[in-house]
Amino acid sequence: NEAFRVLVNYTNHHNTYWRAIPITETEENKLNAILNQRHSRGKSMAVINTEAAAYIKSLRTVETWNTNLPLTNDYQMHTTEVIVPALPVGKYLIAAASNESFNLDNEVVGYGFTQVTNLSFIKNATGNTVHYSVLNRKSGLPLAGVSYTLTLSYSYYEKNKGYRKKTIE
Repeated sequence: NEAFRVLVNYTNHHNTYWRAIPITETEENKLNAILNQRHSRGKSMAVINTEAAAYIKSLRTVETWNTNLPLTNDYQMHTTEVIVPALPVGKYLIAAASNESFNLDNEVVGYGFTQVTNLSFIKNATGNTVHYSVLNRKSGLPLAGVSYTLTLSYSYYEKNKGYRKKTIE
């Protein structure tokens, strides 16, 4: 329940409208299925992006806000941090658009997933062994007896299967 920052990359864009959308695994899978159509069904990116934007708009929004990004008009990629208002613990889709209605008519719509939690973790890799330590996000102290499921998203594409995820218990 505290505001937090997200990193944003942008080019020649000023006013940005945001939505925080609580998202279930089923909803996330449906969005990914829409986006994976370009590989398996040969749809154009314009059609797929329109379908994805329509699906995002159909989800329940719990918070909206807008920000003004530094305007440069230099056609270069820029990076800044944007403050997201306080949200309850949960998984969210954070969507951004260049218009308040989140339409794709000559506009830009983007999104990313985030997890709001009171936990943090440290990953320590040595050779083929990876160790994770789960911490209290506020105090930084390790938590004992924690059980967790780790889901890895692979960035490679398998023909006719889309992008793959692997869960480790």
